[in-house]
Amino acid sequence: MQVIPDNFQSYSGSLTSSLPQKHDQQSPEELIVNLVQCNREYVECYLLFLFHKQEDDEKARHKTIHRNGVGFNAVDASIFTSMAERLLSGHSLSSDELAACCEPMKNGKPRLAKYWRQLLKAQNERLQ
Repeated sequence: MQVIPDNFQSYSGSLTSSLPQKHDQQSPEELIVNLVQCNREYVECYLLFLFHKQEDDEKARHKTIHRNGVGFNAVDASIFTSMAERLLSGHSLSSDELAACCEPMKNGKPRLAKYWRQLLKAQNERLQ
């Protein structure tokens, strides 16, 4: 079983606190896209945040099993789980791993940014 690092709460707190409030110019999606494109620390924290949302059996098998709308999708589960485990073991992402997270999808947005709704939901829950 994976153990979330002690400072994970600071990761998730800093991720959600960086999202704009309603009066800001950028939408949450736009902000996350910008952060994923240019901020290694944010990408690493975001991977850990999403990994934490995976079910234990999904983490163990490196695949998506439950259709619960949290964690990684079936396409990304294997590679992003491996990256998160690398981070949990005390390593940083390699340049290639970072590039895979920031790789543009067909819509031009970074691959990791497609999970922005989960981060917004976490922010909303934190504010309640």
